Amino acid sequence: MTSYQRDRRKIDPTRGDRLADGTPNDNDRVEIGPTQLAFREWQAAGLLLPDLGRMRHDRWQKLVAGLVARDYGGLLMFDPLNIRYATDTTNMQLWNTHNPFR
Repeated sequence: MTSYQRDRRKIDPTRGDRLADGTPNDNDRVEIGPTQLAFREWQAAGLLLPDLGRMRHDRWQKLVAGLVARDYGGLLMFDPLNIRYATDTTNMQLWNTHNPFR
């Protein structure tokens, strides 16, 4: 062994502190979704990436407005699609295999 580092680094020091979707590049999640090829194709086509922070905030505002309009003190969700929408959970199927949900 004559090399002091891998031929292909797992963490690229040239990457910025933010990922393409605007979230921190802290290497603390498994990437699911579009690949870098898709990002390049979208950029070439002039498409803009969604603002995930704004999307999450808008969803939260809709949920809160619905609660306030009905004078509810809380919200219970049992349908995985509703939970997915409200919490932005990425993989409800895995959670559902371990926990009864209906």
